[in-house]
Amino acid sequence: ITDEEGGIGTYAITGGMSTANVDTFFNRSGTSDGGASNAPIVLVPTPGPAITGSVRDAATFDVTFDVNLPPVSGGDYTQDGCNCAPTGYKVYQAIVGRGGMPPVGRDLSLWTELNMSDGMPQPANGTPINTPLSLTSNCGSMDNDVYLATQLIFDSGFATHTVSGNTTRVECGPNLASPADTRPGRPDRPGRPDRERGRRR
Repeated sequence: ITDEEGGIGTYAITGGMSTANVDTFFNRSGTSDGGASNAPIVLVPTPGPAITGSVRDAATFDVTFDVNLPPVSGGDYTQDGCNCAPTGYKVYQAIVGRGGMPPVGRDLSLWTELNMSDGMPQPANGTPINTPLSLTSNCGSMDNDVYLATQLIFDSGFATHTVSGNTTRVECGPNLASPADTRPGRPDRPGRPDRERGRRR
């Protein structure tokens, strides 16, 4: 089950063994307004990729990202020994003009799957969770901002139809913005009038 809310993709997975009549019941034990065996299935935020490093190509101005997806928790409501929790992940990108509005839509169709740093596509069943991945964004033709997000891959190739929330903005292109001076120090003070050296006060 996938959805999105407030610019963040959400998901939950449920599963169970079939009965002799080929029925599968997804009722969860617990209490709710519906009774003692109807505890709710709550969608949780899809975890986003952790950017562990990035390198800007001096010739093409494209950016190569080192990313990882830490172990996933929550959103798994499988039962009866059904091992259907997330097994892998893919990383997608959205490119906007420098300083443009960050992407809000989480639908997979609004995002572009990144290629690996060697130019090959990401594995069809994703990269195993908690396994580092190196990906390249061909974003350097002009000054752009790049945002990354993840798609979760499940058993048997099932995958979320929405992506996670945005990573932080990464600049790409021929020119990089000059960072503000963030050195700690005293508040700005008015400058003193210049005085001629050697003049008595």
